[in-house]
Amino acid sequence: MPNYRVIYQKKTPFQTQQAAIQQEIDEVLQIPVRIRRVLYVYDIFNCSEPLFQQLKQQVLLDQVTDVEITDFDGTTNTFLASEYLPGQFDVRADSALQCLQLLSTEATDTQITSGTIVEFDVASTKQYEILSSYLINPVEKREKDLVKPLSISESREPQPVKQLLGFRHFDSTEITEFRQSQGLAMSDADLLFIQSYFKGEEKRDPTETEIKVLDTYWSDHCRHTTFLTELTDIDFEDGTYSPAMKRAYTHYLQTRDSVLGQKITSKPICLMDLATLAAKDLKKRGILTTVEESEEINACSVYQTVKTADGEEQWLLMFKNETHNHPTEIEPFGGASTCLGGCIRDPLSG
Repeated sequence: MPNYRVIYQKKTPFQTQQAAIQQEIDEVLQIPVRIRRVLYVYDIFNCSEPLFQQLKQQVLLDQVTDVEITDFDGTTNTFLASEYLPGQFDVRADSALQCLQLLSTEATDTQITSGTIVEFDVASTKQYEILSSYLINPVEKREKDLVKPLSISESREPQPVKQLLGFRHFDSTEITEFRQSQGLAMSDADLLFIQSYFKGEEKRDPTETEIKVLDTYWSDHCRHTTFLTELTDIDFEDGTYSPAMKRAYTHYLQTRDSVLGQKITSKPICLMDLATLAAKDLKKRGILTTVEESEEINACSVYQTVKTADGEEQWLLMFKNETHNHPTEIEPFGGASTCLGGCIRDPLSG
């Protein structure tokens, strides 16, 4: 079956993305570039002509907000075309495909990808490079080939995972150079620890994926390294509230000794401990009997009986629960792209 491409743009009252990009260029990049228009692209694969027409009219194009573009040839204006990297979640394409599958049972083999085209006026090659690096984030996107729709296998073919040959034998200088060249967030000490593990346990060099996953998973975003940092030297500057702070800290140490007992030597003082100790103390004293037990060590959830229109129901009252880690761990690309996506995912994961 043939492949199809649909290009459209928003009508003038609905060109919010175009206005947002222009504002970022003016305020962030501060270069004299004017956006002419923003176009949206769908490539459809393995789709019959009748099914494609149904898809275009009922799913892809909104008659109120969209207008189809049939004269784009890529030669009139300077432009940047981008699409998601293989493996990244393409929300527009996925939504379109799900709608098509609701419309017809024939869409079992149909696949869809999406992209964006930004047309603009630039005065120099330097301005083009600045705009390109800003609009196409290499972490999640790449330039889109507009010569013709690629086959889905060409556009989504995964590349072999690169093995970091020689990593086990890097000296300290090479470790530093490797960390800097890869843009890793972890420290040299982290890399040396990983090197020791692969030397002794795995007896092989790690893959690029393994290093990148560890770099993500050990980040402050996922693992809360800041909250788990051991606090060894704590003092209080003189001031209005220093006596109250000293009393609170002394009370924390006494409570900590009571709650942890012999385990106190294996539990370092840290911000996470400060945040969670109160609930542990209340539970030990029999005051907090409805606390939910879970593997979330930084959560405080309490069972409550709530009266609703349907009668009494058991609810969880969430004082504090870190939900963002869950989507980041299982889907690091989409999980790290928060904003609206994170707002939607986080309540679901919680």
